Amino acid sequence: MLALLLPLSLIFTAFNLNRRSALPAEDWRKSLLGSAVLLGSLIVVSTEILSLLHCLTAASLLVLWFAVGGINLYFLFGTPPSFLKKANGPPPPVCPALVRIAAYSLSEKILLALILVTILLTGIIALTAPPNNFDSMTYHMARVPHWIQNRSVAFYPTHSNRQLFTAPGAEYIILHLQILSGNDRFANSVQWASMVGSVIGAAWIAALLGAGRFGQIAAAFFAVTLPMGIAQATTTQNDYVVTFWAVSSLAFLWEYRQRHSRNAFLFSGLALGIGCLTKSTIIPALLPFVIWELRLQIKQPQNGLKNLGLLFCCLLFFSLPQGIRNYQLSANPFIPHPDVQGISVTNMSPRLAVSNVARNLALHLGTSSPETNKALWRAVKSIHAALGIGISESSITFLDIPFAIPPRNFHEDTAGNPAHLLVGLAAILFLGFLPRRLYPAGPRYLLCLLTGFLLFCLTIKWQPWHSRFHLVFFALFSPLFGIVVSRFGETSNRLLTRALVWLAAGLILFFSWPALLQNPTRSLFNTHKTSIFATPRSDQYFFMRPELRAGYKLAAQYVKQQSRKNIGLISGQESWEYPLWPLLDFGKNLRIEHIRITDKLAQKYTLKNFSPDLIIFVRDLQPLTLDEQGQHFIKTRDYGEIAVFLPDPYGTRAAANCQEHFFHTLFELQQPNPPIDSIATLLALREKLSLDYYEARSVDPDQLNKIVPQLGNEYRDKLLVGLQTRLAGFSALDQNRMNQGQSLVNQWIAFYLAHNQEIQNRWPR
Repeated sequence: MLALLLPLSLIFTAFNLNRRSALPAEDWRKSLLGSAVLLGSLIVVSTEILSLLHCLTAASLLVLWFAVGGINLYFLFGTPPSFLKKANGPPPPVCPALVRIAAYSLSEKILLALILVTILLTGIIALTAPPNNFDSMTYHMARVPHWIQNRSVAFYPTHSNRQLFTAPGAEYIILHLQILSGNDRFANSVQWASMVGSVIGAAWIAALLGAGRFGQIAAAFFAVTLPMGIAQATTTQNDYVVTFWAVSSLAFLWEYRQRHSRNAFLFSGLALGIGCLTKSTIIPALLPFVIWELRLQIKQPQNGLKNLGLLFCCLLFFSLPQGIRNYQLSANPFIPHPDVQGISVTNMSPRLAVSNVARNLALHLGTSSPETNKALWRAVKSIHAALGIGISESSITFLDIPFAIPPRNFHEDTAGNPAHLLVGLAAILFLGFLPRRLYPAGPRYLLCLLTGFLLFCLTIKWQPWHSRFHLVFFALFSPLFGIVVSRFGETSNRLLTRALVWLAAGLILFFSWPALLQNPTRSLFNTHKTSIFATPRSDQYFFMRPELRAGYKLAAQYVKQQSRKNIGLISGQESWEYPLWPLLDFGKNLRIEHIRITDKLAQKYTLKNFSPDLIIFVRDLQPLTLDEQGQHFIKTRDYGEIAVFLPDPYGTRAAANCQEHFFHTLFELQQPNPPIDSIATLLALREKLSLDYYEARSVDPDQLNKIVPQLGNEYRDKLLVGLQTRLAGFSALDQNRMNQGQSLVNQWIAFYLAHNQEIQNRWPR
């Protein structure tokens, strides 16, 4: 419940900002976004300061957020009445727009209801489902418990270097929530709150551009129904977080252009600085707007230099600590690792630019029809043929991944926004026919936005996951959609225009709400057998990789039974580290550290006063023994991609371990396979075949050879190979391979039975 201090601080800070400035009726949005920018800045600054002091603890954060609450209460109740009142009367209501909803038209009320329902349902998913996104399991969320354990965000030894050098802005907010709550219950809410803030900011920008009330609501509707946005809003990635900071920065920048308020320019710079600390995709999205503003500032000698200095200080202030850490890592604060260099375009020309633009747009056009997708692929192919370049040109394609049109899906990494793209293109055409006097700032806004997308395509290699990077551009376009809808309402044939607007809204809903109701990894209903209400929370971490679930849970249970304190972790770059933390109660009474680091850059970070008394190996093909810091460890449990090693200083555990797993393997082989009469039993059979193989891998064949000559060799060549072949045949639905594997297993069983008495006599007691 202590995590609620953050949203309460946000609300009361917004309330005080609104009351203090006695803003106009519509500007409650300015107060809310301003509150978010202030508290976001506070989170970044406090995290860095407490990190330097190694004081990132629950106690220090409680003091911080209770202090924020006390300041809010003081300004709310302790200030003189004249401070809170207008000169001519009582203070305005906090949110006047809510007071006038009764006067809204039926169309406006329906759109508002759809917006609220979308926000409510995504909020339920975000609070109910745990993090289970691939990137979150490997580095987004995995870095947070290390920070909590270390009481600092300083770099630490790790096998996943992305836990170090990637921008940490979104994870700083998750860090505060997780320290205060003691779990990850509120981790997804950061992206969800960013969606809500982006929707509010889009409506405010629409108002600043001249859209009427219906146009502002339409802009919010366009933003909230983005399929990729709906999918992102329930994850712990950072694409919606950076989108929110981009929307906030641009909203305050436009506010500054209209009212020339120094505070608005400061808030714009703060939001831009936090956004750069969150994800670099904000740079191409906002760079044209910033350049346009710089051109205007240069023309104002009196205030221009001050404002430019203010903007530079904001960017430097937030980026400097992480930049210093990155420089210490690789002597490069901006491109701190070779993995980042591989994302940037190495060669560019007009032809290559057209290629990247076409392929990025094509990511949103996938359908459920393979034939249609093939036709779209051929169309893109013909464009490249006319350009005289390959459709997967290596200089502008990440890892030379072959270009393909993704089928319609609702996954947070690849979901497209087909309806929004088509409606947006139509809106751009309509904007071209509007008289400039009706929306004087619109053409510049559209030009900057399109230039930003072009910069994105010019600088970042194409990837099949780019549709989530496009989220910021779609959100920033939504105010222009609001302008179009607003101008539609001013035409003479209102019935026809409203019909067109509702046709567009229906098309958007048709393509959007399945992302809300049929998310394959966070489903509201049991359509995929993965309902967030019907599946235990501990199982939901593995929705994307269900084959890991049984092994991780059994390994965590075994580790807790050992009562060890210092856990050494050996993993890979893409290993799923994070699920171990909640399964091990977030490291309570444990210290979990990466050991045997292979990454050359991360090897410079060393551990002090740490000697593992248990090792978790999160990678396939583990050895049977390990030597670490003068200790000898043997593998005592093997669950496929995760295994547990215990120290064996006297060599006695090795023999006992061999005996335990040898006879347990024999016992499991004698158990009948479950009948295949449903999907559940099919999965149960796969799990049994997997565990049989992994259990057998914990036996050291060399130990068996010491008991009976050739026993270990037969075990290795027949039983292990047979179990592996049987499992591979099952996974590939290849009955012949399954039979081949079972034949080898039977041969080994025959060998064992023939030598059973000798084995019993020779086995050490």
